[in-house]
Amino acid sequence: MRILCDQMVKESFVSALEAEDRHTVARVRDLLAPDADDSTIATYAVQHDWVILTADDDYLSDDVPHGLLFYEDDPAPTLGVVCDAVREIDRVYDDPDAIVEWVPDGWI
Repeated sequence: MRILCDQMVKESFVSALEAEDRHTVARVRDLLAPDADDSTIATYAVQHDWVILTADDDYLSDDVPHGLLFYEDDPAPTLGVVCDAVREIDRVYDDPDAIVEWVPDGWI
C-alpha cells in the first residue's frame, strides 16, 4: 500500500510504518507542501494512487473520492495497533481508492 501521511499524523506512526518495509510511506510536506490543503492532498492522492493516513476528520466529508485511513487522535492508538490494522486492511483491499476505514476499529 502507498500511504500518504498528512500533517496531522504523528511522526512515530510514520516511522513505524516505514520500518515495516511493507508499504511505501510519504509525508505531505515532502511531496506537496507543509501547508497543502485537504482538497489538494486528496486530489494528489487519487492521481498518484496514495491512501491518506490522517487524524483529520475533514477528509471524511470532502468531495474527492480517495483512499482513507482515519484514526482518532485523542486518545491515539498505539503504534503496534496502527501497523497491524494497516497491514490487515492492505491484505483485504485490492483498490486503494475504495479504502475508507477507521484504524484500528476491528482490524486486529
